[in-house]
Amino acid sequence: MSGLNAAAVGRLPLSDTFALFGKLGFASYDLDASVNVAGFGSGSDSSSETDMTYGVGGSLSFAGQWEVRVEWEAINVDGGDANMLSVGALYRF
Repeated sequence: MSGLNAAAVGRLPLSDTFALFGKLGFASYDLDASVNVAGFGSGSDSSSETDMTYGVGGSLSFAGQWEVRVEWEAINVDGGDANMLSVGALYRF
């Protein structure tokens, strides 16, 4: 799988150190899959899609330049959503 995700992010500061954010955008991706089962044969398939993405999260700033983020993001694909939960850190210099 390879692709590109672009989203607009809105941020709502609740204090000097804590903020909530939401994002909305689109993902364009290519998916290639193949399978080979001994005695039964093989097969492959590929598809290209463009789907909506959305997410919400929160961030906590500390020690001046550091920020920790928790985010839930989903891509609206055929048959349901592909979900991701991530935790990240940001250092401003």
